[in-house]
Amino acid sequence: MALLWRLLLAHLIADFPLQTDSVFAVKKEKGWGVFLHGTIFGLVAILLAKPFLKMAAVWGGLFILWLSHIAIDKGKLILVGGGRKDRLAYFLLDQALHIGSVVLIGFLLNRIPQIRAIAQDLAASVPLVKLGIAYVISVWGSPLICFYIHKAISPEKLEFAADQSSPWRMLAYAERWMLTTIVAGGGRLFLLSPLIFLPRVGFSLFASKRTFSRWEFGLGSIIAIIAGAWAAIFGAK
Repeated sequence: MALLWRLLLAHLIADFPLQTDSVFAVKKEKGWGVFLHGTIFGLVAILLAKPFLKMAAVWGGLFILWLSHIAIDKGKLILVGGGRKDRLAYFLLDQALHIGSVVLIGFLLNRIPQIRAIAQDLAASVPLVKLGIAYVISVWGSPLICFYIHKAISPEKLEFAADQSSPWRMLAYAERWMLTTIVAGGGRLFLLSPLIFLPRVGFSLFASKRTFSRWEFGLGSIIAIIAGAWAAIFGAK
């Protein structure tokens, strides 16, 4: 299933770290925005699926995923009125459709003997790909997940924008990356746990006011731990 995991990683990379504030704004405001975002996904998918590209069926699968990615995102924009009605349920539906399409295409392609043979040769790379998935969800996906959950619980007290300026954004990225690494690696790495949040403590002591979201900090840390645990438990399977 090496191809499936690579396609899933491609989706997550395109939807989180590569869907920057600028790309997201273009996607909402311009008619060609979803095409741009879908093409970013398509290019990342081609890059990660490179070992399989000698198979015509893989190109066909990638083309279907490119089209479906654009269609799903366009459908969501229509459903949420360009973002005004966006909420957790629509976010989960969007991700379920994207991931479902990747899993379907991945399973169908894996039925082809030649693709299975290539996947077996790449089996050693699967744990690294799964770790990449954990990192993307932990570092870049968790702020958006936190935003939607917080919006569902207390929409009048949203703090999503608070962590979006440097150095707090970079600091939060680093914290979640280290949390995921420590949990995924286990062993003596846990001894480094107390050091993760020292920079935040230092920044907080010298900052004139709190400029980060406690909600995103707490829930984001939990998501990072869960992502690391998933990589540790299922990474080698």
